[in-house]
Amino acid sequence: MENENGMPIPEKEQQIAQQMPQYQPPVQPQYQQPIQPQYQPPVQPQYQQYAQQYPQQPQYPQYAQQYPQQPQYPQQPQYPQYAPQPQQPKKKVAAWKIIVPIVAGVLVLAILAGVYFLFLRAKPAESIALNETELYMSTGNVHSLCYAVTPPDADGFTCSWTSSDPTVATVDNGDITAVGAGECIITLTTDNGLSATCTVTVEEPFVLENMQITGYWEFDGAYVDDEYIDVDEADITMNVYTDGTGAVNFEDGDCNEFTWAYSYAEDGMTYYDVLMDDGTACEFQYYSDPEGEYYGDLTLYVDYENMIFFTN
Repeated sequence: MENENGMPIPEKEQQIAQQMPQYQPPVQPQYQQPIQPQYQPPVQPQYQQYAQQYPQQPQYPQYAQQYPQQPQYPQQPQYPQYAPQPQQPKKKVAAWKIIVPIVAGVLVLAILAGVYFLFLRAKPAESIALNETELYMSTGNVHSLCYAVTPPDADGFTCSWTSSDPTVATVDNGDITAVGAGECIITLTTDNGLSATCTVTVEEPFVLENMQITGYWEFDGAYVDDEYIDVDEADITMNVYTDGTGAVNFEDGDCNEFTWAYSYAEDGMTYYDVLMDDGTACEFQYYSDPEGEYYGDLTLYVDYENMIFFTN
């Protein structure tokens, strides 16, 4: 025999061992794990209606303690399946219900646009002109110019007046003042680029050298538009003053004043160029030749078709 280490056991020891009773370890009782009572969760009152429909699931003892029973939740209520509502057939709209509002809106817009363009919108001036393009003045005199635009109802523009030589004549809103002898151009300009001009000639005040034409003169006949008017058909008088001014008085009360410009003598007559207060340039012809047929008479010569004869 061999021991547990593989060494032979002496025979004497073998005999002793055979004589001794063999040790038998006591048998331990097998441990029996107590069976846990099945977990029964209390049924909540609100879940009573589902208790029979959903019976309690079996419980497994080996997992009862490790995984306690979770409470059972009621099943969500079943909602009825969505069914789309049948669509109502669309009603057809009459064409006139669409066309009439559109046409009415277009007409209203056209009327408003017409009112704006005819009455509200500023009408630009297309052209501008002065009432005189040439003017003769004596120093110290004042004369006013006027202008006209096309179309007549144009608006929305501004005008400015300028003088090419303020030492000859100045201008203020159309009022021209003669300053000194010479010639200048008065220009009217609009803000949209239109312009008109007037040439102004200024002479020094005339001093009468021939005193025979001063005084009071009476009408002695006239040609008006190349037709002769007798002395009995009109009542016209004239006064000539020594300061170089005068006035022609008409029977209807009108009075046309004038200013002397300059004079010169030729062929037995003395010519006096004058400027009327309306800006018209005229000429007096005085028959200064004592041997002449019309000596002492005076003619106001406007043009070839208009002249007035005076006598004193």
